[in-house]
Amino acid sequence: FFFGSLCMAEASAVENPVPRVALTDYAFRIPVFGDNVDAIQAVVGKTLYQLVDLPDVQLQLQVGRILDIDTNARVQWPIKTATVLDPEARMHKFSAQVNEAAFQVVYQFLNARYQEAVQATKQSPKIKYHKTLTQDNILVHEGDSARVCVTVDPMDTSKTLDICKKSFVESVDILCPQQEWDMQVNASMSCPTSMPSNARIHGAKVKETRTYHFDIWKMELSRVKHYMQVEPSGQLKNPNTPSNVTHEVAMTLDVEIFRQEKMKMNAQQPNHFNALVAHAMKYLKGMTVQCSKVRNAHIASMTAQQATLRQKQLEEEQRAQQEQLTSHYLHKQLREAQQQIQSHRQDSRKRPRDEEDEK
Repeated sequence: FFFGSLCMAEASAVENPVPRVALTDYAFRIPVFGDNVDAIQAVVGKTLYQLVDLPDVQLQLQVGRILDIDTNARVQWPIKTATVLDPEARMHKFSAQVNEAAFQVVYQFLNARYQEAVQATKQSPKIKYHKTLTQDNILVHEGDSARVCVTVDPMDTSKTLDICKKSFVESVDILCPQQEWDMQVNASMSCPTSMPSNARIHGAKVKETRTYHFDIWKMELSRVKHYMQVEPSGQLKNPNTPSNVTHEVAMTLDVEIFRQEKMKMNAQQPNHFNALVAHAMKYLKGMTVQCSKVRNAHIASMTAQQATLRQKQLEEEQRAQQEQLTSHYLHKQLREAQQQIQSHRQDSRKRPRDEEDEK
């Protein structure tokens, strides 16, 4: 399907709206147009072009799953190839979470790349790595849909690291039916603010984040512990028992570099805007493919002990089913016997009256 012509070298092309593939359409092939830029990359590039100038904007590329709003399961639509979904249909939502197995695969992959970079240039590696542990207290207050995020040190919750108001701007949801995971390009506003006086703590998230910083973006792997019971002071009531634990794989873009390339593009100067978009999408697709390999590898590596356990479970299920059938048969026999006894008693009561009538 044709998403619309795109010429990022001309600023006038940005004024045209970006059409999306409707959910009622069947996308069996995505055409290529422009300078060897596929349709999905064109939509992503045009969206980033429109959003990079927003103040305090954050641009992230995430791996997760697109879920059906009604069933909360991954969508099962007749789409054969990676497709940009219609945001106006309101039939789906994106869950920016991966399972722990996929998380570990990406972590091992990035850690191996980091070690290679360190060995290649020991003094100043091209990839920088650091690990952080933070606690985000989510504050809500009436009359404002945006949430205030108060970041504190989990070891000392009285030490505030950052206070910002976060709000959603726009997203591009990309369904990848041939993979186990989908993709999203997300734009949000993160504006510095002060501590609101009439807000209450809605919940808290303790994030352990591993960041691999490249020149123009950074890969962030986060293990997030969610808490619903939080003291007004920000202390967790039960820090050892989180309500849920999730894993996130995201790529954060350097907005300033994209802004500079956009300025060059508008001035009709040589620029790398399209190249940056293509490179970012290449890494995102690579992470999605890496996460999708986990399921098959996990099935292939099933141990003999697991297979034996599964066989025992099947035997127990068959035994329970047989016992259920036997119990059902015995109940049926009992009911038939009770009916025969009841019929015999009725016949016994009726027989003396018949004899009296004959006399």
